[in-house]
Amino acid sequence: AAAAATMVQFGTSVPSVAFEEVYREVLAVWFGNHWGHSNASEHLQPLIDALDTNGIRKLVELVTSNERASGELGQSKPNRRAQALLESLQARLTIEEHKREVQRVIENL
Repeated sequence: AAAAATMVQFGTSVPSVAFEEVYREVLAVWFGNHWGHSNASEHLQPLIDALDTNGIRKLVELVTSNERASGELGQSKPNRRAQALLESLQARLTIEEHKREVQRVIENL
């Protein structure tokens, strides 16, 4: 949790070159594992809140394409957290096709 809080203190602007590396770790912490998740995800909320439409779409793609981000999604607890996160992100999108992209990922979890 301390590392997550410290990371957010550096700000929520993540350079595009580091986006995948940063957000795959954010997702791994956020989703947790079979036993649950740490409270570090609470500290990472500003990084999720700072995402614009393009960032949301990149993050959704990470859920399907990055093994570190999706490695525990076969377990029920991480899967539920992933679905909840994706649903909250989907609600922030305005373009219907973008919403459908997220819905397809949710359905395939």
